[in-house]
Order: sequence, then C-alpha cells, then structure tokens
Amino acid sequence: MVTICAMTATIMQALDTTIANVALPYMQGTLSASQDQINWVLTSYIVAAAIMTAPVGWDCQPVRRKRILHHLRRRFTVASVLCGLAQDINQMVLFRLIQGVCGAALVPLSQAVMLDSYTLRERAKAMSIWGMGVMMARSWAIPGRVANRDLFLALGVPRQSAVRRLHRARPAHLHG
Repeated sequence: MVTICAMTATIMQALDTTIANVALPYMQGTLSASQDQINWVLTSYIVAAAIMTAPVGWDCQPVRRKRILHHLRRRFTVASVLCGLAQDINQMVLFRLIQGVCGAALVPLSQAVMLDSYTLRERAKAMSIWGMGVMMARSWAIPGRVANRDLFLALGVPRQSAVRRLHRARPAHLHG
C-alpha cells in the first residue's frame, strides 16, 4: 500500500505537468492569451517548483515525511481543481504557481517515504515497482489524448479520492 500511495503522488505531479504542456495551445485560445502570456503558465510552475524543492527537503524530518506528503498531495489536488476552474490567464498563472509550490516535493518525498518504509533488502524491488508504475502512467498521456485544461479538474479529484481511500485502508501502524 505504501508503494501505491507514493506512486500515486508522483503520478499526479507528472500527469499535471504533462497536461499543462500539451494543453497550452487550447488554454491560449480559451483564456484569450498571447503567446508571451500563456508561457507564464509553464514558467510559474517551473520557477515555484525549483525554489521550493530544497526547502522542503531541509525541513522534512523522517518522522514527518508521510504527513507532509499527504498534506502537499491534498494542496496539489486543490490547486489542480483551481486550474481547471480558472477563468482568465492571471488566475491560471496564480494557480499553477500554487501547484508548483505544492508539487515540488511530491517526487522526492514519495521516494523518501518509500526508502523509510522498506527494509534495505526490500528497497530495490519496491523502488523498481514505483518507477515502473510512474513511467507506465506517464506513457498514456501523449499529445492528442490529453488536450483540455478541464482535465486538471477531471483527473485531480478522482486521483486524490483514491489515494485518500488507500491511506485510510492501511493498518494504523503505517500511518505517519
């Protein structure tokens, strides 16, 4: 279960990044934005993620990793929903900035939780399953399949609900 929860956090971040890249021309038309304006949708996320990755790593003690991962996953999902509901370019850039702040640590924290949760002997198998799951999930999101900014909303909420159910289904000694 730990592997699935950690994998899901990474998949959420990877798919939302892919969705934004592929849906950029659609968003440009829908939001009536110029090329320069629409580029800020990607730039705001990248800059926020780059700035926030290191501080989360410095602040994150092994005891708190699962809890921080869970909270960031929730906030990332809320930001994804807000991206799907954005009515203009300013809102989209702001919500992508929030998404970058929350999504910056999802991948490293999910890997850290995996390493904390498995013995030295089990780590290689668990990390390979995690890596395969992440790569397989990303492979379906090719251009043409994901081409609508509304997918921020359509994909974010069901994923978060599934992760919440998995988190609650785990035995109490695994909750962090």
